[in-house]
Amino acid sequence: MGSSKHRHIVSLAIAISFACADAAAAMKTVVVISIDGLGAHLLATSKAPNIKALGENAPLAETVFPAQTIPAHVSMLTGVSPDRHAMLENEHSDKLSKVTLPTIFDLVHAKGLRTAAVLGKEKLKYVFDDGSIDEIYMTEWPLLGDWVSRTESFVYEATVRLLKKKPQPNLLFVHFALVDTMGHAFKWGSLIQRWSVQKIDSAVSRIMKSIEKNLEPGTYAVILTSDHGGHDGSHGQTADGKLIDRENDQLIPWIIHGAKLKKNLNVVRVFDTAPTVAALLGLAVPSEWRWEGRSVVEAPVSESK
Repeated sequence: MGSSKHRHIVSLAIAISFACADAAAAMKTVVVISIDGLGAHLLATSKAPNIKALGENAPLAETVFPAQTIPAHVSMLTGVSPDRHAMLENEHSDKLSKVTLPTIFDLVHAKGLRTAAVLGKEKLKYVFDDGSIDEIYMTEWPLLGDWVSRTESFVYEATVRLLKKKPQPNLLFVHFALVDTMGHAFKWGSLIQRWSVQKIDSAVSRIMKSIEKNLEPGTYAVILTSDHGGHDGSHGQTADGKLIDRENDQLIPWIIHGAKLKKNLNVVRVFDTAPTVAALLGLAVPSEWRWEGRSVVEAPVSESK
């Protein structure tokens, strides 16, 4: 981690005594599932009964601009917009670098809680693997690269292995890449892409069954969302907005299971995800981090505390 990030993390020592505003309201585990490329329109037109029935969906949820994997996931996990984190590069190249701002992984890890991630794309590991994630599952093969990790079976199986471990992670981030891969290859909304949504829907169902089997009822919450949607064969690939189609590129699902959305909530931004995770786990975000997002749920009372 860079020195500036170290300074941010040190500030947790001051905030730690205020970490749990109400200890009884803190969850033990939060699972964040990000389905890369799953725009709200694509979900609405696909057969995905398990995802649609998972929990309460935000009335409107938006990702950031540019609507791309790296900028959006960095916003999702740092609680700030691309204007703040300035990570606009999306391809794995010399221009891609580690996140320098503190992330939700840093917050959870500094509290002494466990973090884990299952990643469908190698470039996410490059961006976020900075020591605050205790375990990362991501496979790279010669010539094939991260193609194995992009399959829904790899993600599901790795997630189940983590859920069976003792102790389980307090924050588990799960990333599916298949929908995005099929969108670029066959266009958004194509038959094969909608088939990939069905495959991931089944994987999400299996993950939920594993969560219910391995975690104590009332002690966990699940957030399911996405980084972006898409149209034709791409999504917001140019900084001048040439390929941006707001309805198809920027509107995304944001679904919560195990907690309730706040009343009179009009819109959820993708960078509200990290602050919401913090609230569910009962962790205060240091004010000097200046996160732009806010918690969008009413933190439930855990039955085990």
